[in-house]
Amino acid sequence: MAVRETAQAAREMWRKMARGGGIVALVFSLVVGVLLVADGMQGSQMASVLSPVLAQVQARARVAATDREAVALARDMDRLARHAYFSHVAFRRTGIWLLVVGVLVSLGCWHLAVRWGCPIENPRLFTGNDARRRNAEMRRALLLTGAGGVLVLAVWAISQPLAKPTGSRAGDVPGGMVAGGATNGAGVPAGDVPTRTVSGAFTSQWCVFRGPQLGVAWLTNAPVAWDGARGTGVRWRVPLAKPGVSSPVLWGETLFLTEADDQRREVLAFDTQSGVARWRRTVVDGGRGVELPRTTADTGLAAASPACDATAVYAVFGSGDLVAYSHAGTLLWQCYLRRPANDYGHASSLWVEDGLVCVQYDQKEESRVLVVAAASGKVVWEKARSRGPSWSSPVGLTASGSRLLVLNGHGQLDAYDLRNGQARWSVEGVTGEVAPSPACWNGRMLVANAYARLVCYTLGGAPAPAWEYTEALPDVASPVADNGLVFLATSDGRLVCVDVADGKAVWSHEYENGFYASPIVCGAIVYALDREGIMRLVATERTFREIASCPLGETADATPAFAGGQIYIRTKKALWCLGAK
Repeated sequence: MAVRETAQAAREMWRKMARGGGIVALVFSLVVGVLLVADGMQGSQMASVLSPVLAQVQARARVAATDREAVALARDMDRLARHAYFSHVAFRRTGIWLLVVGVLVSLGCWHLAVRWGCPIENPRLFTGNDARRRNAEMRRALLLTGAGGVLVLAVWAISQPLAKPTGSRAGDVPGGMVAGGATNGAGVPAGDVPTRTVSGAFTSQWCVFRGPQLGVAWLTNAPVAWDGARGTGVRWRVPLAKPGVSSPVLWGETLFLTEADDQRREVLAFDTQSGVARWRRTVVDGGRGVELPRTTADTGLAAASPACDATAVYAVFGSGDLVAYSHAGTLLWQCYLRRPANDYGHASSLWVEDGLVCVQYDQKEESRVLVVAAASGKVVWEKARSRGPSWSSPVGLTASGSRLLVLNGHGQLDAYDLRNGQARWSVEGVTGEVAPSPACWNGRMLVANAYARLVCYTLGGAPAPAWEYTEALPDVASPVADNGLVFLATSDGRLVCVDVADGKAVWSHEYENGFYASPIVCGAIVYALDREGIMRLVATERTFREIASCPLGETADATPAFAGGQIYIRTKKALWCLGAK
């Protein structure tokens, strides 16, 4: 009798503990739920109130570009808005998981409290129609069904992309934030390790955004001094008629560029030596009758940089049109990819290699990667993607003896077989509005994004994370690696050097103006073009050493091109060629 009473007392104690735990977990879940609802309401207010104010401030800054206070205010407000958005994303994801855990713990505690509250019955007294047993089974079924439903709803909620503020994002300059890479028309591969020791015509080409070696120029004789206002060190300057933030690409003595407005999307060709326009072609809208995508003023419809090879130039526009022209300006083919759906406008540049044109088309809906034949525009392979919008560009790499197409997207880094599209590996990547494209050095790949991290992966099979860096990070400009160092240019004006070996910061220097153009390494110099058109030349050394600061006198966001001992820069108003006359 005493033993039975002791057992019943113990069960009563455990029942009370379970009930208390259930109450605490329930209160915790209610608090988290209230905070999530409040945060969601705050996010809606930010989208409806802050975005128009930000757009007005940015508009004033564009009109009064010489007013440093107006420009600084626009940049500060932009950074605050994006920081608030990413904080909202992190809070929601963490809060949903906490809510799930709280609900499950509460359900589990109440279930145990109910079970332990039942007296121990003689099993011989149970019948097949026993109501108590039937009720217990019903409670158990309801518990499992409720827990499963909560998990399903949580996974669905976390997988949904948040709607971003509809206002313009200062510095959302895809020409500076996307990165491409390629090989020459003969198929010379860009390998895992950037190297300048190649032969043939490829050494003189700058055929994709950031060049074929992901920001590392082949030449070593680029100019180191110029002044746009005085005209010193300027070979030629050509005004541009339409907006665009795409970067120039070159093959031989022909430079290609894109520009666009709501009426026309155009591909242009210039003579690299004189700046004389060779031809201009208007791209027919493949989505005639379908409303053009809504883009920010800083992005527009000519954001992605074109690519070229020995045969043609290839361009993709924010209208969804993918087109190819011969070097003489003859239309070779055109594809319509459907109107892109993202918050700022399509910006991912193309990767061209061995007769293949690769397109990263990460959107809010129906994201995909596709590879088309450079000669015909016919689809070679296509794969659906589900990571939401991004503005990074695909790059080709050799890893484990295979040519891979690597895509950097929101929260994930994916590799596909370049030839057939077979998925080779997928690893956790950086999160947020992913704009910077990868950099490579000595068998390592580096990806970065603001409000997230810089991650270094070792290549060979599935990449393995080697280290992370979380301090000053770029949200537009892609990193560049050389001499065992990776260089980052941030939108708030910091130029940072990090050791590729261990991820430790080597040095950091702060400038007055931010960077949206991706830095380029040429020789032993990092060329970093800030938003005011001032090129900062810094030695690729472990101690910060500025070599020169060269102003153009015009604002610039597009990444420069390097070829033939000259530098080609697109500003808001014109196309420049810097070098000896």
